Amino acid sequence: VLAQQDVLTVGECAALTVDDAIAVSAPDRHELNMAFLFEHTDYYNTVGKDPQKLKEILTRWQVGLHGRGWVGLAFNNHDQPRVVSCFGDDTRYREESAKLFATLLLTLEGTPFLFQGEEIGMTNAVYATIEEYNDVGTVNLYREQVAAGADPQVVFERVRATSRDRGRSPYQWDGSADAGFTTGIPWIGVNPNHVAVNLQENLDDPDSIFHYYRRMIALRKATPALVYGRFEAVPAPDALFVYRRIGDEGSCLVVLNLSEESVEFAAEGTLLIGTHAQPEKNRLQPYEARVYRE
Repeated sequence: VLAQQDVLTVGECAALTVDDAIAVSAPDRHELNMAFLFEHTDYYNTVGKDPQKLKEILTRWQVGLHGRGWVGLAFNNHDQPRVVSCFGDDTRYREESAKLFATLLLTLEGTPFLFQGEEIGMTNAVYATIEEYNDVGTVNLYREQVAAGADPQVVFERVRATSRDRGRSPYQWDGSADAGFTTGIPWIGVNPNHVAVNLQENLDDPDSIFHYYRRMIALRKATPALVYGRFEAVPAPDALFVYRRIGDEGSCLVVLNLSEESVEFAAEGTLLIGTHAQPEKNRLQPYEARVYRE
């Protein structure tokens, strides 16, 4: 029906496997242009930080889908927590975490999708009372369990840790009242950290997360290997995710430290971009990311 139309189709397919994605997005089938990959976000929303599992999921998809289908890549959406909070470190290493996941997103095969606020490092919102939550799943679960006799505070802490409202707070334009989002009453409370975490602060800082996204996007557009190249995992310490994107005009090496510890790793090549202004030659700092041309 849509094959002859000038439209882009993206499928939201539950419990999608690599074979499923190939079946719906293979060019010769003329069905969808791509399907969203959710396995990695479902994993870190329920399990927590496990770099090995994240690497296994992404590697399996990158290798299995290459040349056979296409996916929409995202680390955040309206049903998930913000990756900088649940897989990174949204306090001590917030900026580093956000830049690392920008690097990961924009060096994998697939079409990258950004969720509002991702480009400025917005974090999960945490609210003090159940009345401040709007998500129907959160509110209903709380009411049902309390009605069944569960301790209200215990239930509240549980739903607060899993609510979809964590990632649904208003966009943080600036540090003014209600983050510059409205002069009225927003549908849900603004994250209190908007005074420091907002678009205006990012625009004013040339080393901000926002400007790093712009540089990463420009690098991806100028480097065909990062878009179409074959994925090859590189052996590395457990805390690191290291891989090549191998294209017809050369290859790129991506090195990501998914931990809060510094890690030794020797990489060869020309450094194209990195999250840290003064990188050490054979050591990556917590949540540091680099892209080399080999």
